[in-house]
Amino acid sequence: MVDTRVAKRYAQALFESAKAKGIVAEVESDFHLISDTLHSDASFREFLYSPQYGREDKQTLLTAVFGKNVNVLTLELTKLMLSKQRETDIPGVASEFTRLRRDSEKIVHAVVTSTEVLTADQKAALVSRLQSQTGKSIEAEYKVDPTFIGGIKVSYDDFVLDGTVKGSLSKLREHLRHDLLKQA
Repeated sequence: MVDTRVAKRYAQALFESAKAKGIVAEVESDFHLISDTLHSDASFREFLYSPQYGREDKQTLLTAVFGKNVNVLTLELTKLMLSKQRETDIPGVASEFTRLRRDSEKIVHAVVTSTEVLTADQKAALVSRLQSQTGKSIEAEYKVDPTFIGGIKVSYDDFVLDGTVKGSLSKLREHLRHDLLKQA
């Protein structure tokens, strides 16, 4: 069971330490490397999450796998989390750390979903437009969803800009339903 409050506390402490040392980008990259490895490597995940193995064994494996590839700060926090039996919170700490960095740098994370891969010019135009709307820098994540009939959908913060054909048809249906109910 992941406790987001715990992940937030670890991420906050890690972020403050990394910021003080000027290594925020490096630590974020390192922590996502560890989190992504947990997600993609089932045997590594099973070993770290298993109560059958001791904390020392898990810390030794972590040092062997990541010791030369990640910053000491990242490695030490991860080992601390293992000693406190908080290995399941590692992905949450990675996500929260990224959120803290974005907030600190006034960056908005936008998820752009389209029916096909966007060209570099389309991406640049979209990011430029979003920057002018939000007044902040944009970090865009692009996804392709072939189930869309056409158009594009952008979501950021608590906003969803739905320019898909399906979204337009849904809005039209709601307007028609509203009009019919008004007449009845």
